[in-house]
Amino acid sequence: MKARVPAILLLLAYVSFLICLFATESKLPLQVATHFNGGGRPDGWMTRLMFLKFMGIFGFMFPLLIVGINFLIRFLPQSSFNMPNRGYWMAPERRPQTFRFFLDHSLWLALFAAMFVAFIYLLVLQANLSMPPKLSLLPLLLSMAAFLLGLLWWGVTLMQHFRKVV
Repeated sequence: MKARVPAILLLLAYVSFLICLFATESKLPLQVATHFNGGGRPDGWMTRLMFLKFMGIFGFMFPLLIVGINFLIRFLPQSSFNMPNRGYWMAPERRPQTFRFFLDHSLWLALFAAMFVAFIYLLVLQANLSMPPKLSLLPLLLSMAAFLLGLLWWGVTLMQHFRKVV
């Protein structure tokens, strides 16, 4: 039940991102500025089609990679985990519950990642709507800070969960 909310939100983020890609495709120039220097000026380009393919694949795979890693860690030996109360949480009777928590909790991080990628896409789109293209650095820095805060929250709640011995 706990995983239902982030799973639904992640699915909505994926669908929203795909709709956004299709809805804004025609607004992109044929040559899209995709990399920007410290001043927000473009120094790397892609064709529109390559950029849309890259963003679509990256926007789907980056969050999926997070969930996939958190699924696959169940196959690692107990000794490879550095976590509070490892003996308690990795005991055979609690091991399935522990890995279920990892997987459920990874859905939140995947949601943060999907939202971050979508926001970066929108920033690149906005940069390409101006002539000459210029990336707004403040929104970029704020989005990076928000993602890092989300990552921090995710890590802290993960550690807090495993500090408790139920």
